[in-house]
This record gives sequence, C-alpha cells and structure tokens, in this order.
Amino acid sequence: MFIPLHLVLPAAESGWEVWACAPGGAIKRGLFEDPATAAASVKKAIIALPARWCRTLVFSVPPADAKLARALAFTQLEKRGLTSGTMDQTSFSCQIRPGTKGGYLMVVDVLTPAALSALAAIKSHGVIPAAKLYPIPEHRAVILREGGRTVLHAGLAGQPAHVQGLTANSADPPALASEISLTLMTLRQQGLLSTITGIDWGAPLTEPGRQQVESIIGLPVELKARPAPVFRSLDPGLQPAEVRAERQRRRGRLLRGAALAALPLAGLLWWQQQHARLLALEAEANRLSEAVTASSGATAEARAGTELMRGTQLRWQALRMALEPKRYPLIHLNHLTRCLGDDSIVLTRFETRGPDVSVSGTAQSAGEAYHYFTTVTTDQDLKICAWSMAEPNLTNDGTAKFELKGKMR
Repeated sequence: MFIPLHLVLPAAESGWEVWACAPGGAIKRGLFEDPATAAASVKKAIIALPARWCRTLVFSVPPADAKLARALAFTQLEKRGLTSGTMDQTSFSCQIRPGTKGGYLMVVDVLTPAALSALAAIKSHGVIPAAKLYPIPEHRAVILREGGRTVLHAGLAGQPAHVQGLTANSADPPALASEISLTLMTLRQQGLLSTITGIDWGAPLTEPGRQQVESIIGLPVELKARPAPVFRSLDPGLQPAEVRAERQRRRGRLLRGAALAALPLAGLLWWQQQHARLLALEAEANRLSEAVTASSGATAEARAGTELMRGTQLRWQALRMALEPKRYPLIHLNHLTRCLGDDSIVLTRFETRGPDVSVSGTAQSAGEAYHYFTTVTTDQDLKICAWSMAEPNLTNDGTAKFELKGKMR
C-alpha cells in the first residue's frame, strides 16, 4: 500500500503546518503547535528545517571531486564556527555549481546545534531545508515569512544558495530594505550571486511599504502570495550523525542478508553447470574407451584414441574433486558469514586461489577478532581448511582489522 509523504514545515507566523505531497501538488492538512506533534500525526513525516535550524551559504572554491569538495566545505564551516565536531559528526551537505564569473561556487546546507537538539525529540522519515521547498525564479530574490521571522532567499539556477533570517523589525520596511540591499550588494561584490533584477515579496507589506523598499533597494518589488511547498528529494548528508550511522548499519544488515539468501541458489547453479560438463566428459570418455577396446590397437589412429581417452579420464578425475560441495568458495563464504554472530564484526574481503582461502574484516576490538578466529577454527564445516591469523591491526578509532588465511586439506 502506498503511503504518501507529509511535509512538516514552519508556518508563516507561529506553529507548524502539515502538507501532504500528492501527485498534483502539496495539500495543506493542518496546523500544530510544535513539530513533534505534527510529525506524530502522520506517517512518513519530512521535517522542513527553518533558517534558524539550517544555515545555507555559498562561497567560491577551486574545482574538486566529491570527496575533496566535502573536505573543503567542512574547512569553510570550521572557519565560521558551524561544525559539530569532526566531519563525520557534522551534519551538512554540499554541492559545487558553476560560478557567475567562470569559477566554481560551493553551496552548503548545515544543521545548527538548535536543530540537532530539536530533532532528537522528533520521529521523522527525513529532513530537508525549508528553503528548498520554494522555487526561486532566475535573477530574482524571494522574501518569505517563517515562524514569525522574515527570511531572504537568494539563488543560483533556481536553487537556494544563500538563505538569511533578517534581523530588522518586519514592521519597519526601510530597515528591512537596508539589510536586504547590504546583503545582496555583498554577495554580488564577492561574485557569489548572479544579477538580481527584482524581488518577489511573499510576506505582508503595504503598498506604501513596498514603494519604500523599492526606492531603497533600487529594484522592482512585486507582492506575491506565499507559495505552496514543492517537495524534490531528501539529502542523506543532512541527517543527524546518529541517524546516518543507524541507517548505514541497517543497510549493511540488509545487504548481508540478501547475499546470504543468494548463496544457496548461486551454489546450486554453479554445481549444476559443472555437473553437466562432467557428465558430458564422462560420456565422451566411455565412448572413446569402447572405440579403443573394439579396435586392434595396432594402428596410429587407435593409439591416438587411447591417448585422448587417457587425457579425458585425467580431466574427469581432476574435476570430480571440485564437485565436492564442501570445497565450493560460496559454501566457505556462507560458513564464514554464519560465524559472525552479531553486527560487531564486518567482513570486507573474501578471496580463493586454488586451495588457499583468505578473508579480511574489521572488529570492534582485537579480542572480538580473536574470538571470531576461534569460532572459525572450531566450526565443523570449516575444518576442511587449516586456518591461521596474524595479529590484528588496531586503528585510531579503536577497531581492529584482521585477516584469516586457510589452506584446504
């Protein structure tokens, strides 16, 4: 049964709204006092993060791949005091976009400490910056109200690149206009914003106030109704660190379960293929044997047939040993995975070369690695190999990397 997503986002003035994401667009379902109550009222709740919970900022960077780009973004966040510990402990997402003057710009969304504290008490399906729910027309800035606060949205290619909660009183249009003008001018001077030709004002403003704002900023100001939210997609990088870690553990368990479920079928298919080949070889060997027996054996053709039969029989004997199920690599991997027990040990590599078997992994401690080695050596199905393990290597985070080697008897 399909369960629709529901957006929980801050209302314009107070409270939190719930919107259902229907095929034809978002439909408002209700207003609640706090986000926890709103999220608990529906299934698959997506929390839209207000500007006070999620900072969106832009800065120029050199060209970089995805891994280096994330490191660059984290460095910039450290300079601004927006990190929550290490890079893995900081919840942020980043995206490189073409700059306005031929360079590259980095747009970063990062959760504030207030968001991490609030989200700990909310059960949700995911989070998304509220700014990403509203379209930003090209070459336009957008003004919206969010939780009783006026917020400026400036974008690149229709996506928010700089989101700022304004400090000026919403009842003082000249003060708002001065703050907006200074922000836009700073972004333009730094090459972080494309040309702005006008402002879409989606917050309460009288006509005299609109004229004041227009004269101070020097750009046309168009009054518009607050738009309905448009849901696009979630960004896993914005999840709190503990949520991301739990989802990675759950994904690992699912992948391991799928691999274990596929092992018997893969082993059966491989065995059937090898068995069919061996039956064909055996039939050919029998045919040649009968032909050689029927002949006098004196001719060169008979001697050639004898040699061919002998070679076929040797291949048959070599492959017959490979048909023992307990020697299959997939069966070895199945037994090694069965010995894992709980989720504290993860296997990272499995390799077989002839009679040699090698398996590597990571354990929470050296003691757990030795315990796993003992479990493998005492397993009845794995006693077909003589097992050995070098001393585990301890990493900086306290985990232990180990490698087991086995040689089939």
